[in-house]
This record gives sequence, C-alpha cells and structure tokens, in this order.
Amino acid sequence: MVGGSVVRACWARRRDRVVANDRGETRRGSSGHPRSLRAALAGLFAAALLLGWAPAASAQDARVLVYHPTPNATIDAGLDALEEAAADGDFEIQATTDPTAFTPANLADYKAVVFLNVTGDTLNSSQESALQAFIQAGNGFVGIGSSAEAETGVTFFNGLIGARPSTTVNGNYTVVAGDRVHPASRDLPLTAERNDAFYTWQSNPTGSVHTLIRVRSGEVAGDGTHPNIDRPLAWCRDFQGGRSVYTGLGRTVNSYDEAMEDHLRGAIQWAAGLVRGNCKATINSFYSATKLTQNNSPATALNQSGEPHGLSIAPNGWVIYIGRANCGDSNYIHDYSNPDVGKGCGTVHVWDPEQEENNGVTTAAIFEVYGNKGGGSETGSTHKIETGLLGVAVAPNFLETGHIYFYYYPSFNPNAEPQGLPDGAERRVTKMQRPRISRFTMDLETKKIDLDSEVIILDWESQIYSCCHRGGGMGFDSEGNLYVTTGDNNSSQGNYSGNWQSVRCPTGNPSQATASHCGDNNISYRDARRTAGNTNDLNGKMLRINPIDDIPDGTQPPIGPGSTYTIPGEDAPNGPNLFTGDEGNGNQARPEIYAMGLRNPSRLNIDPETDVPYTAWVGPDAGSPDPTQGPAKYEEFAAIPQAGNYGWPYCMGNKQAYRDRLPNDALRNDTPEGYVSGPNGTGGWYDCDNPRNDSTNNTGLTELPPVTPVNLWYGPGGGCPDFPRTASGVPTYDPGQVIQRCPYVTGGGGQAIMSGPIYGYDEDAPEGNGRWPEYWEHRPIVVDHYNGHIRHALLFDEDELGEGGLPVWADNMKSIIPAFGNYMDSKFGPDGALYVQSYGGGFFTIAGNYGLWRVTCDDCADTPGPDPQYEAVGAGEYQFSIGASGGVAYEWDFGDGSPTSAEPNPTHTYEEDGTYEVTLTVTYADGEEASKTIKVNVFANDTTPPTSSHELDPATPNGPNGKYKGVVKVTLSAEDEPGGSGVDRIEYRINGDVWKTYDGPFNVSGNGTYTIEYRAIDVAGNHEEPNSVTFEIDNTAGGGGTCLPQADDFGGDQLDGKWQIVNDNPSARSVGDDHLTLTMAQGDVYQGNFTAQNILLQDVPSGPWTVTARIKHTNISVDGRAAGLVIFGQNNPNYFAKAAIQYKINDPLNGSPINGIWMERTLTTNNAVNGSYGGNWPNSGKLNPPTDYVWVRAVFDGTNVSTYYSLDGITFTANAPSFPASALGANGVTKIGLFAKRDGTGSDATVQFDYFHVTGSADPQQPAECSTGGDNKAPVTTATVDPEEPNGEEGWYTSPVEVTLTADDGEGEGVERTEYRIDNGDWTEYDEPFTVGGDGVRTVRYRSVDVAGNEEAPKTLELRIDENAPETTATLSPEEPDGPNGSYNGPVEITLDADDGSGSGVVETQFRVDGGEWTPYVKEETILGTNASDLDDWLQAGPGGLQYNPNDGGFFRTQGGLGMAWYPKEYKDFRLRLQWRDSSSGSNGNGGVLVRFPDPRIPLDQRPLTGPGDWTGTHCSRTGSAATQPAWVAVFCGHEIQINDHQSDWQKTGSVYNFAPVEAPNAGIQPRGTWVDYEIRVEGQHYTVIRNGQVLNEFDNSIPKDSSRAGDPPTQARQFDRGYIGLQNHGSNDLIDYRNVRVLPLIEGAVEGPIVVEGEGQHKVEFRSVDAAGHTEDLKTVTFRIGDAGEEPGAPALSASVKPAKKTVKAKAKRVNLRFVVTNQGDQVAKNVKLCVKAQKKRLAVKGKQCVTVATIDAGQTVKRKFTLRVQKGARGKASKVKFVARGPGIEKRTVTARVKVKK
Repeated sequence: MVGGSVVRACWARRRDRVVANDRGETRRGSSGHPRSLRAALAGLFAAALLLGWAPAASAQDARVLVYHPTPNATIDAGLDALEEAAADGDFEIQATTDPTAFTPANLADYKAVVFLNVTGDTLNSSQESALQAFIQAGNGFVGIGSSAEAETGVTFFNGLIGARPSTTVNGNYTVVAGDRVHPASRDLPLTAERNDAFYTWQSNPTGSVHTLIRVRSGEVAGDGTHPNIDRPLAWCRDFQGGRSVYTGLGRTVNSYDEAMEDHLRGAIQWAAGLVRGNCKATINSFYSATKLTQNNSPATALNQSGEPHGLSIAPNGWVIYIGRANCGDSNYIHDYSNPDVGKGCGTVHVWDPEQEENNGVTTAAIFEVYGNKGGGSETGSTHKIETGLLGVAVAPNFLETGHIYFYYYPSFNPNAEPQGLPDGAERRVTKMQRPRISRFTMDLETKKIDLDSEVIILDWESQIYSCCHRGGGMGFDSEGNLYVTTGDNNSSQGNYSGNWQSVRCPTGNPSQATASHCGDNNISYRDARRTAGNTNDLNGKMLRINPIDDIPDGTQPPIGPGSTYTIPGEDAPNGPNLFTGDEGNGNQARPEIYAMGLRNPSRLNIDPETDVPYTAWVGPDAGSPDPTQGPAKYEEFAAIPQAGNYGWPYCMGNKQAYRDRLPNDALRNDTPEGYVSGPNGTGGWYDCDNPRNDSTNNTGLTELPPVTPVNLWYGPGGGCPDFPRTASGVPTYDPGQVIQRCPYVTGGGGQAIMSGPIYGYDEDAPEGNGRWPEYWEHRPIVVDHYNGHIRHALLFDEDELGEGGLPVWADNMKSIIPAFGNYMDSKFGPDGALYVQSYGGGFFTIAGNYGLWRVTCDDCADTPGPDPQYEAVGAGEYQFSIGASGGVAYEWDFGDGSPTSAEPNPTHTYEEDGTYEVTLTVTYADGEEASKTIKVNVFANDTTPPTSSHELDPATPNGPNGKYKGVVKVTLSAEDEPGGSGVDRIEYRINGDVWKTYDGPFNVSGNGTYTIEYRAIDVAGNHEEPNSVTFEIDNTAGGGGTCLPQADDFGGDQLDGKWQIVNDNPSARSVGDDHLTLTMAQGDVYQGNFTAQNILLQDVPSGPWTVTARIKHTNISVDGRAAGLVIFGQNNPNYFAKAAIQYKINDPLNGSPINGIWMERTLTTNNAVNGSYGGNWPNSGKLNPPTDYVWVRAVFDGTNVSTYYSLDGITFTANAPSFPASALGANGVTKIGLFAKRDGTGSDATVQFDYFHVTGSADPQQPAECSTGGDNKAPVTTATVDPEEPNGEEGWYTSPVEVTLTADDGEGEGVERTEYRIDNGDWTEYDEPFTVGGDGVRTVRYRSVDVAGNEEAPKTLELRIDENAPETTATLSPEEPDGPNGSYNGPVEITLDADDGSGSGVVETQFRVDGGEWTPYVKEETILGTNASDLDDWLQAGPGGLQYNPNDGGFFRTQGGLGMAWYPKEYKDFRLRLQWRDSSSGSNGNGGVLVRFPDPRIPLDQRPLTGPGDWTGTHCSRTGSAATQPAWVAVFCGHEIQINDHQSDWQKTGSVYNFAPVEAPNAGIQPRGTWVDYEIRVEGQHYTVIRNGQVLNEFDNSIPKDSSRAGDPPTQARQFDRGYIGLQNHGSNDLIDYRNVRVLPLIEGAVEGPIVVEGEGQHKVEFRSVDAAGHTEDLKTVTFRIGDAGEEPGAPALSASVKPAKKTVKAKAKRVNLRFVVTNQGDQVAKNVKLCVKAQKKRLAVKGKQCVTVATIDAGQTVKRKFTLRVQKGARGKASKVKFVARGPGIEKRTVTARVKVKK
C-alpha cells in the first residue's frame, strides 16, 4: 500500500500493472490550492528529522516512487523503460497515479521520486511540502519529459525542475551528450539523431544547472548560451540537500529506446544516491577567483611580477611564472651601438602555497634579455619588439634536480647575466638574434636560480629588424619530450597572406650598428615562406626534442642532436617528427620540427593523459574576406595529435587558400603545379593538398606536406566562417555566402587567440581544496587575450581530432574564469585548481590588473558523499547516522578500538570522556568507496543541549503592512549551561535549504517570505531542537514605492549637499525651476576616462534598488553628446558603467547611419571596455520619442544590474543584457549618479534632468514616480566636544577630548540607534559620551539610523590631539671623550634632534651654553631622500602618487593624477631644497611643488567658512574642487611652484602658477633626463624660486592679486603664515622624479646645527623644544669637560626597563611606540651612553636611528627615550621580541626585552 492506495509494483522484467487510482482522479486538501508552502513546512521539517529518510542499508531495499498521469502509450513506454533501467540499476520502482502517496510517512520508504510526464498542478500544498522535505532530507528527484510543466507557480518546484518550457518543436534533431562522466550521460553516444518533442525554455538554465545533454537547433554546435544554436535538454544539480535530474527526452513513444534506458538508469542511480556523480561542474556560482599576488611596490622592484608572459607548475604546487622584458619603467635603450640595446628584465618568480612571506612570492631570477623597447611601430629607430623571456617549462624531474627550461632572447652584451651573445657586436649590425632553449637549475631550498648553471639545449636564427611573432609555448609530455612553439618572425603582412618577398631590411655600412639598416644582411621580414612555411627554418613551428638531462650545470657541449638533445622516434607519443633531416639534399629540413605553418603560437598545452599537444595562433589583419586575395583575419586553434603542416602562409581554417604573390609582390594569376584557380576565374591560389614554396626566400624543400585543417578558427565576422567552394576547392570568399560553423564564437575588435590548459583530473587530490570536477578532463580551453567573448572549453570527437574536426560541444567559461585583465596564460595545478596569469593591460609594460590568480571550484566534490552525523542521547551514548551519504553499504569505525559497525544508523557508548576520531566508509552500487572522518567529543556528564536566539536588524518591520523593505540582517547567538562542554557551533537554514554553519551575521534580501531555522550544538554533541523566525520582505509595495534618501527632485536653487561632485565646475551646472541643468562639456565616463565635468554621485542604498532619471533630450542633437546615469564601482583603475541617451551619426557596430539618439550602456572593467555582457555598446537602436523627454533607469536586484529606457515613463524596455555587480570590482556597485558629456568635436550645450528617483524595489516596471510621503529622510546627528575649542595652539587639543553625539529625526518615526567609529576601528553603538585620546589627527565618523530604516550618510569629526611635549636628544661629536680622564681635547659639536611623534610637530628648538642666552636651533631635515622607507611618513591626497625606483641611487616617480603627495608637518618660514628630473616623453612633463596650504584631511563641515585674516569670501578650502578633492586644497589655498620644462603649458618651471608666470626663455630649461637642483624660500609672504643656483622668480603674495584662471581664489584668500609641503603628480603621462627633499626652518637669529662649544673647562648645554600645540619640553642638559682637570672618573651603574614591557596592537596598526627608561644608580656621571633597540626587520622595523647617544646621565638621573617601530606584514598574528640595550665606556651593559603582539 502507498498512501492508502494500491500501487503498481514494477520489479525487474515484470509486466503486470495495477493502476493506483482507477478513477484517474487527482485530489487536493480542503484548504484549496495555496501557492505558498511555508505554513505546511514547519511541521514537516520536524517529521523529516524524526523519520530520518536515510537511504536503506542494501541495494535490494532501494525503492523509487514513479508518479505519472493516467496511462497512455507514451506513459506505458516510459514505465517499460524504467523497468528495464531498474533491472540493471540496483533499484526497484513502484508506480502510482495517486498524489496522496506524497506524505512524510510514505516517502520515507523511498530514495528517489520520478515524475513521468506529469503536467499541471496535481499536488496540494501539504503534498508539495512533503516532497520538499523529502528532497531536503538528502533524497532525489528525476523529472521526465512533460514534467517540466508540473506544479506551475510553486517556487520550490521551479527550482527542482530548473527551467520552465516556452514552446515545443517536433522532429529529428541532433542530441549531444556532452557530459562524458556523469552516470546519466556517460554511456550515451556523443551525438545522435533523435525524434522527439523538444522544449524551448522561458529562460536559459545554462550556468545555473549542470547540463548533461543538449539539442541542436540546426547542424552546428553551440555553447548552451544561444538557444537558436543549441539549448539544454537534460541537466542535474544538487538541490536543497538532495539531488535533482531533469530530462526533456521521453515525450513520445519512440523516444524510449535502449539509450533512453541507459540515460534513465544513470539519472535515477545518482538521484537516489546509489552512485556518485558531479552536477556542479558548469554551475557558475561554484567558482571563485583569488588574486595571489599584489602589484609591485614600487613598480621597479619587480618583487611580485614582471611583464607577464607565461607560467609552469611544479609537482609540489609551486607556480613558476615569468615576465617578458619590461623592468617596471620606461627607461628604454634604442641605440644599437650600445651593447645593452633593448636590455630588459626577464623575471622568474615562484609562488609557493606554503610560504607566508611576500604573499608567497620569491623572485627566483632576473634575466638580462633583449626585448625591452616599449611600444611603437614595427620597424624604425624606436620600434617595439616582442622578444625577451618568452617561455618556461618545469622539468619532469624538477623535484630531484631543480631543472627548469626557458625560451628566451639573450642580450647582445656578452657580459650579461645569463651570458649574452658572444658575437653580439656583429649581430647588432645584422639584426640577427639567436634565441635559446636553455636549462637552468633552481635551489629547491632558497627558490633561487643559478644563472651560471645554464646549459643551452637548442638555438636558432631570428631577425629582429622588425618587431613581431616570437611564440613562447613550452611543455613536456609523459615521456620527457619537450615541445616548443615559435613565431614566424615576421612583421604585419599587408592584411592577407604573409608572402611579400621584396620587403627586406635595408643594407648599409657593415661596421655600423644602427636601427636604420642591417649591414649587408638584406633579409626579408614580411615573407612567412622564409620561416613558418620553410622546412629548413625553426621559426613559425612547433618543435619537439628530448633534452639530454645529465649534462653538468654550467657546461656547454656542442648544441645539436645527440649532444644536447635527441629527436623523438617512431615510438614517441604522437609518432615521429615531421622530418628526419635527410630530406632534399640533406640540409633542407630540420628534424626538430613537429608541426609547421604556425603564425604566432604563444601558448602550448598538452593533454596530460593523451599527450596530445594543443596550440593556437593569431592571424593577419584583414578585416573581411577578399575574392582576390583570401580569407579575413583568422585566429586558429588546433589539436596536433601527429606531425603535420598547419598551413600558414598558404592556407587557413579548414583549408581556405590564399593567393600567391610573385617576387615583385604582384598577385600570381597562373596555375602551375602547387597552385589552382579560384573565384571569378583568378589563378595563383595555393593548393592546400599540394602546397609549394616557390619563394626566393625559401631555403628548404619546395614541395611541402599537405595542409592539415585546424579545429577552430574565427575572425571579425564570427566563428569558423566557411564559404561555398569553387571546383578547385577554393572558397568564394563572398561575405554574402558565409556559413558560421561555430557561431557561438564571435570576433570583432582586438583579437589574439591563446590556447589554454587541458585538465587532468586527479582523484587523489584532496577534495575541498578547489579541485575542479572530472567533467573538465580532455576539454582544451581557448581564450582570447583581447576578446572577452571567447573563453570556452571545447569537447571534440576524438576520432576527428587530427582531421580538423570541429568542437561538438563548447562550454562558455566567461563566468567561471573572470576577465582579470588581458589573459596571458593558465595551467591547472596538482591541487586541481586553475592558475591564471593576467597581463593587466597596455602593451610592453607592467600595468593594470596584472598578476597571478587561483580559480577554484568550491565545494565541488562528487555527490552524494559520506555525511556522518551524531547526537548525544545519553551519558556517553551517541546516535550516529549516515545523513545524506547515499550508498548501499556502510562501515563505522568509532575510534575507540571497539568493533566496527555495518549498520547505517548505529548507537555507540563510550566508556571514557575524550575526543575520538570516527570514520564512516560508504560503499556505492558501482563499488566505489568513500570515507570521511569526524571528531566526537565525549562528555558523559553533559546531556543538556545549548540554547540559541536571534536578532533581526531592523528589529521590527520597516515597511508597510508589517513587512520589511531592503535588507534584513540576521544575528544568531547561543550559550551552553554553566559547567557544560560549551557551544561548538550554530547551524541555520533558510526556507528549508541545507543546514549551514553560522560564521557571523548574514543578510537576507529580495521580495518573499523567509523562514530562518537555527539550532545550537555543543561540544558534547547535544543538539538543540530547531528554533525559527519568519518574516516577509516586500520592496514593491506602494506602486512606485517610497523615495529613498538618495532621490532628488531638484527643488530650490542649490544642489543638495548629499551629492558628491567629481570634476567640479560650478559654472557648468545649475539648479532651478525644479530641474538640474548640466553642461555637456568635453569628457567621458568610459574606459580610462572619468573626465566628464560635474559627475554627481551618491552612495548606493542597501539591498535592491531602482534609479530613474527623466531627461530632456532636445539638446542631445550633435554626434557624441550624451547624458544619463553612472553606475559606479571605483576609479583608478576604473570600474563603472554608464547608461546614457547619446546622439549617434552612425552605428559603431555596423556603420549604418542613425542620425538620432539611442540609449547606450557601456561597461568599463579595469580601465577597459567589458564586452562580455552584450558587446561593447549594447543599445536600444534609434529612438523616436513622442515628447521632449526620455526616461533612463538602472535596476539592481541584489546580484545583477540591468538598464532600461522608456519613452513615456510607464513602459520600460531593456537596452542591454544585465551584468553582475562583481564586474564593477570587488565591492560591486558603490555609488549611483548622473553625468553629461560631449566628444572632442562639436560645442558645449546644456541638458536638463527633471528628477533622480531612487526606490528600494527591483521591479523594472514600477512607475517612474516615487512617493516622498512617509518617513524617507535620514536623521541628523550632531557632535559636540569638550573642551568646546582646542585648548592648545594652532587648532590642537592638548588633552583627551570627550565627544557627545545627538541625533534628531525631525518629523520622522524616531532614531533607532547612533553609532561611531574612531579612525579605522569597528563601528560601535553610541550610548554615552566617549573620550578620544592619543597623539595625532584622530578621525571620528558617526551616523544614525531611524526606525523607518533611513540611514544617515556618515559624518566626520577630525580632532587634532597632542598630549605630549616633544623630545629632544643631543648627539656629541666626538661620540666619546678623546682626552684623558673622560675629557675632550678640543671643540665639541652638538647636534640636536627633536621628535614630536604623532603630535603637532616641532616648531622650534632652543639651546643655551653655560647659562647664556636662549638661541633658536635649526637643522636641515631630509623629508624624502633616496630610500623606499622615506615615503612611509608621507600622505597622498587624490589619485596616483609617488612610486619608489631603486635605480640611479633611488628616487620617487609620479604616477597617475591629478593628486599630491604631502608631508604632514607644518612649516612657517622655510627653505626647501630638492632635486627633480623630467622623465616624460612627447608633450608631457608637468609637475609642481605645493607650499603653504592647510591640512587637506579636515572634513568639509569642519573647515572655516571664511578667512584667513580679513578675507570675508568663501574659505579657499571650500571653493570649487577643493570642497570634494583634497589635492585641490593645496592648489586653491597654497601656491604651486611650477615644474614644467617641456609640457605644452606656457607657464614654465619657476612659475608661481597663475600668479607669477615664468616663460620658456627665462626658465633655464634642461634636456629631459637631467637632474635639477631646485630651491624654494618662503619668508613671510615672499617667495623665491632658485634653479641650479640661479634665481628664476620672486613673488610677493601681497593683496589684492587675482589668479589668471577664472574662479580660483585670489591672494586675499591665501594669507597663511604656515602650512604644509606637497609634490604634485599631474597625470599618468607626466613623469617627474624627485629625490633629496630637504627643509630648513628659517627663524630669525637661529643657529644652524651643529652647535660648536670651545674653551677648556666644564661646560653645560641646555636645550628644549616647543611643538605647534604649545607644549614646551622639560629642560634637558648635557655636561662635559674640554681639557684635562686631572680628575679620576667614578663608576656609574645603570638600570634599565622598557615601558610597556608587553603591548598588543590592532592588525591595522602602522606604528608601535616604546619608551626605554635608564637610570644611573652609581655615584658618578655616566657619559656617552648609547641606547639601542633591535627588532626582527621582517616584523618590526625601527623608524629612524637604532641608537641614540646620551652625552651624560648624572648620578641618580633617569632618562627616557621613545623608539618608534614600523609594523611590517610579517608581524600580523605574531608576538615579537624587541631588545633594548644600554651601554657606555666603562659601564656594564644592560639589556631588557619587550614583547609586542600584532593581532591578525
């Protein structure tokens, strides 16, 4: 009996049938047909826990319930097929038509449920709930055929099925079983013709389910993302704790054949848990990417990466990755008369997963290579070059030998390391390089490569007069054969075939090395028949050799076969090489060649199981096919399972021929042997089956092997384009006749194909460590360096692999392997994860998002898997359960030596308390075994479970009708009884999904009802009964919803202060008449440009949101004008999208005219356009609005962003596919706002925005209007401080400050909470006034949230606190007495050093000698020298900054802009000296020194309103861009002393910018690259600028004087008597180098140190310092004697301590201050006492001097000295010892130790 009805028992081969309900009725409960399951689920979850629903203990008990409608011919056929499947499937089926079978008690007897062509709503809510609980208990579901139409509208069933049908197509179609490992598809034919009824889908499930089978819409394969090509037919996934399979097959009688039985058998076995399988491989959400490296710091340090160019992975997991040539700068050597021409840095780095230091990275070596010449043309004096360190391959015996093989172009300098070319001088004339394959040895302890260990294995000739095509792929097969790919060594070939014979390097003086000629070497560089198509040349090839591995390091036998390598023979994997070397006259073919005819194959990968190599190469630059010349540019990919000729430059793709060129480069028109006729009667086309090399540049065989077609090719027109053929086999090349055989591959834009790795699944690799599933085996990955559309894994029919067989299946991996920047290389590691090297961006540089990434498949183990569960049920007694393990047999090892148990759910009693390792081993129906071990903590006396509770934030619903809107934050907590074992964990699940371990508060968002169940488990294993809380979120209530605080109707006449303004230009915006007007000025929000004026931004609301702007489009009437929304992530680098109305003359995608407006969305990721989501410019097409208005909308649903437009404000239409918020950087969408712009042509015009409406709904069709009623305004918080005003000087507090916060919600619902944080600490809820202390500029941020959920934007309070006086130390010279009896023989020099720590800064130091007059003391201070650490004390305002470069003795180079590095110490009058150098090129080279400006950190609301002095206008720091951009505080308040020798601005070096210009004739301009000595003196309001000792300018900052730039504050607003110093970084192309920046305070009557004391006798020098806050240091003294007084010195005795002796600081701490306290306990003076500190440099680095000398310590006197330690990365999470030592002449040394712990 099942559910009270008779059932059909279907045993193997049994044919008798009993229909469960002969009335054919379906029933519902009395409650009708509710669609929500929530109410019924609560009780069923408890029942499911009691019943366990665990799989049965043996195969014969494995039951499967088949639910079907009233039988018909198709149902009968399906039941017969299920019987056959069960016969060999280790399960039995029972069939029913009765929905009452769906009860918890009845379903407990089954392991899976099958829906056989069930349609409609046949289950009531309680039955649906029972099925859901059954799945959540770890069981399975299989849906067949029409069952995709069952239980419509039920959220659970929607997910269980995976997709809902749209239409049906009937007939014969090609079905492809693409998963070759899952039991439901692995035994099916790869492709088959099947007749059935096939669904199309309402939404494509690809990426959210794992597809097993697809059906093609036509003849060609697809990637599952284009339903018009192919679409999913069967799929599976792990769902809510159980397993689900759906197959669209089985809707017709004829579909139930033997293959269908195999399909169903495997599907049910997996769903029922009888066998394991993987249904996660192609579900995007399982994959994540982690960046393993950081950017070099500074750029030239190369401590993380060079210019990325490849990687190889060792068996121990080390990732060895190389950099091509760039050294992190633009210091290129182009002069061929210099032996170091093109000198570059070929870097080798090792990333070790076990290493903690330096992000796991070790710099193994830096090769001096030829290849660093920057960008440029392909020939000429400064042409680019693609040489350098190009390839790397770890030797198979690396772990024993440390051997690594590299492919590189050596330096022309014979003295380079590694050794350069011995005949480099001659080769610099002839432009002939000799690249190498060399073996080096790495020390496996230090990870360093010995450059002297080189053994050159193979080398060959390669011209370098022109730039390009060098290849770089390397790899070993299983037999130790080394494959290498080389480029064709040619320049661009006039768009089509590389067969231009006459283009050659000019000849010239054979003794002159210059870029303009090649001496007497008149070599061709545009004829690939000289290289790739030449059997006697190693360029443009795949080479294969077997290196002789036992050659001693550093020795060099003759290079060649039998000496440094051997040639693989007939028995090698993939057979012999292409040539033996004996062909022709014995020297016309190279035996190293495995494959010829490759253009530029930069990557090579080998299938680790089959040994088949794969590679890909780029094509020429033709944009379209030409019936007179040949195909368009084709990127080509090929498997090369045997030696062959792959066509270039004769044929491409699937044997698509080029037309030959004669020696004079004219197109051939005759058809001798080796040539055929082509389109339109033309002759001279290459015969792909019988190619010939008749070039005058050929040195090899004339008759060539036939061309082998490749496996994938694409061009600007799409994937695998083909054409009808002429009688001779040549394509017509008629674009109107093109056939796309791989339409899922789309070309266009930049193209540079690269072959990716082939996965080798290792079942022994640990699960849970990111290992990719077995599904990916034997699927080569293809990636394009530029084209974001191409990132695919391909499946081939192995029988067609070497014959040009096209992919039969492709997986789109764009959401699995993110676009990190331009792809460079990737390999799978021994852990099964994918390691990806990103080039970053740009050409021939180290820039952008470069580095190394790890892509993991998280929680991707096969399912089901061992799932041991336990619960304490008595004193020492535990109930164990197999949980959701599946399987057919079990073995429990309880870890206490007792006998094992074969029961699925045994009870076991432990005799003693303790921790036991319990192992469950599960056996599956196919014999596979899997084990899992857990720890059980036995506490016999603890039998009481813990208790848990929850908190919701907001605590009560913040929306109408008792519902929440936005995001609900859930916090769980638990406690155990006193004396209990303690809480082990809290578990929770949402809406009955799988239980998860709670690891912190989580957010719930999106419309719907949510039930959160949670429970606590203690260490003893006692389980609490689940608690629950239910709430509903509704973001759509109220039509258009309530306006969020970000909304703006632009009332009044001023822009609301909530807007953040980028590129502020007040004159180009206005507010009035209820709208905002912006000027469409030149600029943009696109790629590297964030230059549009008045970009208005606000922080995004939490949770889902919709933003809508109404735009008056009448002035958007000129090409390039645009206005719309900004969806912002970050900038520098740029991550943002714009959704704009823009005027277009032509469609940029196809060139067709528009002459009107459209809505365009562009997505910028890492400064580059991201075309992965609809192309580069997805758009609406031309719009014809009926009125003057257009509405633009962006919607965020919590995951993705979508954009829409409307012509009436009612109906909104998507203009582009949605994109994930993650495309906008790690933080997703951070701001939303408005912009307007125009292109470089045309003139400015205005555009009107009527409103900017923001709601908390993600409904794209909500009304454009939103209600401003109700409480939609955030509260306002004010801060007061005590003391009310700074009690020190210059705005500094000299004591801790008490802060009181007061919040007011006006007419709203009231303040719920106020919170604050100090500096970068955690947010803390405010409940009473708090105190802020500690020296420095302390930042308090605070905000409030009201009951309605409106959150105030954080406000900032800056407190400048200095509680301590400065400390001054004196250093004597000589350091120790040099006379008798502790005296000095002559004058003594005294240097004073004053330090105010993090306080206000020393403003004056004074001294007096022997009771004389107090005298100011000054000393020149180096604030930025030549060491990297000098920059630590500087701050950066605005983007960009300074980067340290260790070359040339060390200097700091500007990068990015516009910004400013500034030194946070105020100076009054001063002399500033520095050195600078212009390292820019072209018309760039702008910089400047900024002086006398106020602190740019001060928050806007704390800045003065007016002033300084008598100035009554707006304070300069509130003017224009200074209000929002800190760097402009310096520009508008201080003065910029211009640095500009070569940039186009007429105000040259020495100008006081915009006030006192210096023009070129008077600026003392020097050539670029030369250092300038620069001096700036500021005394009162008088400025003097001196260059190389010559005065360039003198300027009085007197009043009134206006700036020459309109809108800048006049001198009246700049009357400061003190301020800060900064160095401007103007822009990314303005490269200014700085070093030796020194400041000398100018104080009247001051003595510039050191102090010189003369005269015999006892002397006393007293000194003290004063800081800006007004603290005066206690008087300090040093005493000494000059000349011998005949006294015998006594015996001082020191005691020492350190305060604090133990100190713990936060992980974010940058510095630690410790005081060394020393007391002279003797009876004589202690002289010249050295106080020193020592620390571990990798953890704590001493700031400043490690030792200070105290001249004298009188008997009984105590001295204290503060030492500051910089916290290094290595200190995180560790405790470090710091040693302090006090010693002096004749004094016993004293040592004390402090312990400093830095939190994680």
